Amino acid sequence: MACPFFHPVERFEDGAWLKPPRLPLGDPCRGLCRAGDFEPASDELRKFCNVGYARGQCRHFSAIPSDAPDAIRFSITSDGGSTLALVYILEKNYSPASHGPLTYDIAARTFAPLNVPAAGTLLAQARMFVESYLSRRVRV
Repeated sequence: MACPFFHPVERFEDGAWLKPPRLPLGDPCRGLCRAGDFEPASDELRKFCNVGYARGQCRHFSAIPSDAPDAIRFSITSDGGSTLALVYILEKNYSPASHGPLTYDIAARTFAPLNVPAAGTLLAQARMFVESYLSRRVRV
């Protein structure tokens, strides 16, 4: 479950992890913090942005309203070969707060239109999750 205010832009490889832990977006990512519109330092990316549940730990998360979600989780629900169906879940206090479906067209590299708050950050995370999934997918 990545931080809901983390807007990933690329894979993050700084050598600090000999073997990165299993991460919510699949691969470690570098990006921007939408809680404060800045680029987090490497240690913040490892401790908070890539793993979520930073409320009370990350100094930038303290400015976020208390009703904001704590993390975003993604799961592939169907791999149709040319399209992927996913579900996103916004979590609050380790429980689902809201959720919805996403559809990704592999050839076009696009998601079907989505009308939710913070759709830009949610879709950036979903894109990184999909790219990580596709890099590991074994086709028979």
